[in-house]
Amino acid sequence: MPTRFPHVASTALLALCLVGPAAFAGSPVPQVAAAHRAYADAIAATDLPAFLAAVTDDVVLTGPGTTLTGKSEVAVWAAEVFATIDARWQKTPLETVVAAPWAFERYAYRVEMTPVTGGVSATETGHGVNIYRLGADGGWRVARDIWTAGPPARAAFRPSCAEGLAPC
Repeated sequence: MPTRFPHVASTALLALCLVGPAAFAGSPVPQVAAAHRAYADAIAATDLPAFLAAVTDDVVLTGPGTTLTGKSEVAVWAAEVFATIDARWQKTPLETVVAAPWAFERYAYRVEMTPVTGGVSATETGHGVNIYRLGADGGWRVARDIWTAGPPARAAFRPSCAEGLAPC
């Protein structure tokens, strides 16, 4: 009678190759998700110490019209933003890929901003990429946050047949 062991072993080996060892040996994705929550919660709470604890010393933030390099430069900017704008953030991870000691996260965001002195609220939506780095202490932190405001490019640019940019 034929044995099933070779089939079971080959199926397990195929699964390991397809999904990677992280799925079987304590995936770091939950830790990266926790780092995302800590970062996003600190921003939402305008908690400067928690925000700075969630980023690396060499953090780079790049958004529309600005690039901030290093924790000290980011701290000055964040302190000013947190003191002048009441913001309601929703930062939703769309995809996370881990290649330790790095992790890459694509996200979408929505923020409603009101000056703390009162006034008209503004809503902004956009998308971005967070790059996390695993620290010597075993914690994941944001090393890069790169974002752009507005809808994703495919939604903003819809070629039309009338303009000769798409088949009719």
